[in-house]
Amino acid sequence: FSSVLRVGSPNLHLWTHYDTMDNALVQVVGTKRVVLFPPSDADLLYLKGDKSMVLDIDDPDLSTFPLFNNVHPFECTLLPGDLLFIPALWFHNVVAHDFSVAVNVFWRQVVRPSPS
Repeated sequence: FSSVLRVGSPNLHLWTHYDTMDNALVQVVGTKRVVLFPPSDADLLYLKGDKSMVLDIDDPDLSTFPLFNNVHPFECTLLPGDLLFIPALWFHNVVAHDFSVAVNVFWRQVVRPSPS
């Protein structure tokens, strides 16, 4: 597993992307809006690598990205003390509402052989 300490200023925006490992996002200070998109939305997000080319998900340019109009977002606001589980390959977009401190913990699921 690995962890990342994220300290950010108000209105800091993390573009829509996915991670290859499961992720627990723990909000410590401040609030964040997190918008999640299921892996089934991949063809609607206009990907370049692991990132969406749709930078403004609140006011997307639908003439350039018309399929984005068909995405299935799930939105939540994280408060201090909240933990959000983000499964591997789920797309997520994060905006800090104010000064923010958070910790991400990433891990791979390991398939263990059943006891014989």
